[in-house]
Amino acid sequence: MQSDLDRLATYLEPIFQLFYERLLSDPHFSIFFRGDDHVRDLSIRQRESLRQAIFEEERALEERYVRLGRFHHNHYVPYADFALGIDFLVQEVFDILREDPTIGLAVPAIHQFFRQIKEYTAKGYLDALIEQDKHDQELFLASIRQSREAVAGIIERHLLWLRQFAKAVEREDEELLPDLDLDRSELQRWLMSDEAQQYVPLQADRSHLFDLNRRLFTDASNLFYFIKHRHYGEALMLYEKVNRYLLTLNNAVTVFFTRFKVQELVRDPLTGLFNRKLLDDTLNQRVRLAQLSRRPFALVIADIDDFKGINDSHGHLTGDCVLRQVAELMQRYIRSSDTAFRYGGEEFLLLLTDTCAAGAAQLAESLRRAVSDTCFDCNGLRLKVTLSLGVAEMTHEEHPRQLIERADRHLYAAKHRGKNCVVHHPTDAGESANGQPRPQLPPLCPQTDLPLP
Repeated sequence: MQSDLDRLATYLEPIFQLFYERLLSDPHFSIFFRGDDHVRDLSIRQRESLRQAIFEEERALEERYVRLGRFHHNHYVPYADFALGIDFLVQEVFDILREDPTIGLAVPAIHQFFRQIKEYTAKGYLDALIEQDKHDQELFLASIRQSREAVAGIIERHLLWLRQFAKAVEREDEELLPDLDLDRSELQRWLMSDEAQQYVPLQADRSHLFDLNRRLFTDASNLFYFIKHRHYGEALMLYEKVNRYLLTLNNAVTVFFTRFKVQELVRDPLTGLFNRKLLDDTLNQRVRLAQLSRRPFALVIADIDDFKGINDSHGHLTGDCVLRQVAELMQRYIRSSDTAFRYGGEEFLLLLTDTCAAGAAQLAESLRRAVSDTCFDCNGLRLKVTLSLGVAEMTHEEHPRQLIERADRHLYAAKHRGKNCVVHHPTDAGESANGQPRPQLPPLCPQTDLPLP
């Protein structure tokens, strides 16, 4: 091969002249150069380096371009740019040598020579990337080990797996590889656990994590094939993908843990509904959106009738049981676009998007009936419970707090109408159209023959 490359050395000056003209005319590549002096100096050094490489043994050629790959990586030149630059250089080589009648004999040797340059440079990039990753992994591991978060253990084991994998790649030693059996992977086992169901409740999210993990292990298992055949460009690409998949998985798991923790902070621990900490922001956002879109928006406040009697007669544990079961009923009746809050001791508040007063009243009535028709079983004690509910639809001029005040007045009216009913119109709440008090009307609430606790 060496004699076939000899004639290449005699053409290097015009080849590099055309090569640099091409790079400088391309806006993408021209940003890597700093003025004419820099271009001229770089052209001379690269030309002479290539001239020396032509006459080197393969081991020396590998060392030369591994160093060059490290240099380019450490100076933030992407490998894709370097590899494309080599392709440009090869094109210029054959443009110049096309007139040489003996070039046909040298074509395979020239292609093999430049392929080796790309592969050995990719190895340099890979070595530099692994060296950088080792430093980053140690910093990350130190930080994770100081964390007391539940997610820390999973992420630490992921990082230890990656550290061992990188060590095997760096030394090109398959014996050092961590376990590459997907079914025994840390994340695979965790995703199958009850704990994962708690932190990642949606099947679609768990399926996405399964898919990412499968891709990670598939690429990790394939990487050594390319290393053994000295295809370092493909090995570099797969190593970067494995890194990216593992980072994405760690980030995703962290997000799910964080989201769960945030939800725990804003959820009532007894009922699982959102608590009042989140109410103001959520209500303001929903009202603002409804006002901008000119869409209806309604609010329901519900209160368990005679709840104090339940606590006094049967104890607070029974009262807690009733609260939980009423909350579960509410969550079954509202849509995913609606939001339920525990508003007070035995009060609940529902935010209903794209819902007018009549629609909200219909939902409230369905919920009232469902609670009234349910026999609540609390530790063997069977209880009947009823709800009073106040409904208000947003007007496009009022403040969110005014909406709550109107719903609360309607709830107050429902209590005075005999309980176990829904009030959703101003006149039903004991106020005239202009908000002034009006005389009490006869009870309008539906009656029930169900015994109250």
